[in-house]
Amino acid sequence: MQHEAAGRFDEAFELFAEANRIKRARLDGEQYVTQQVAALAQVRSIFTREFLQSWGASGSDLRPIFIVGMPRSGSTLVEQILASHPTIQGLGETGAL
Repeated sequence: MQHEAAGRFDEAFELFAEANRIKRARLDGEQYVTQQVAALAQVRSIFTREFLQSWGASGSDLRPIFIVGMPRSGSTLVEQILASHPTIQGLGETGAL
């Protein structure tokens, strides 16, 4: 970060690239994919169609709102705006989805 802050962008880029190479070499791609598939299966097992429909069919105004977005897409801002309403509870960000 010091190189970037000092305007030495070529050197900073080389260090970032080297760090990425080191991290990629240490990652077990197959294990990572297995973990991601398992995490997705867990989310799907909880938030089933029946689960979501039960909230809508209950007649209750208490229904979950999922805000999903890529980083830097404005999803946090949307969550904060909604959570500023007195009847909405924002739960913050999670990597679960």
